[in-house]
Amino acid sequence: MAVKKKRAIKKKVQPLDAIVAALTDQQKKSAAIKEALKRVKSTAAAVVRTEKAAVSAGDQLERAQAAIKSAKTPAAKKNAAERAAKGRDKVKSARAAQREAVAAQKKAERLARSIHAKMLSEQSRFDKALDRAARAELKKADAAPKRRRAVKKKAA
Repeated sequence: MAVKKKRAIKKKVQPLDAIVAALTDQQKKSAAIKEALKRVKSTAAAVVRTEKAAVSAGDQLERAQAAIKSAKTPAAKKNAAERAAKGRDKVKSARAAQREAVAAQKKAERLARSIHAKMLSEQSRFDKALDRAARAELKKADAAPKRRRAVKKKAA
C-alpha cells in the first residue's frame, strides 16, 4: 500500500462506535478481534464503575468533614477526623483506580483502532488481488482459441 494511502487511513479519525460496529461484523473471522472487542467493553464498564466509586468516596469525605465542624465534644471531633482521614485515603485510591481504568480504556481503544486499520488495509489488498485474478481469468477466456469440431470424412 502506498504511503499516501496509509497516511490517509491514519488521518481519518472514526468514532469508536463505528469501529466497534465494523469489528463486530468481522468478529467471527478472528479470535483476536473478539478479544479486542471484549477488552473495549470491559474497560468502558470499569471506567464507569471507578467513576461511581470516586464520586461516592468524595461524598463520604464531605460528610466526614461536615461532621468535624459540627462535632460538639473533643472525642466526637477526633472520631470524625479519623473518618475524614480514611475518607481522604479512599478518595485518593479511588482516583488512582480511575486513572488506571482510563489508561486501560485508552489502550484497548488504540488496539481496536489499529486492528480496524489493519483490517481495512488487508481488505483493500484482498480486493485488489481478487480484481487482478478476475481480470486474468477474463483475459484468458477472451484469448482462448475456439475449438473447431473436426469434420468426419465420409466413408467412400
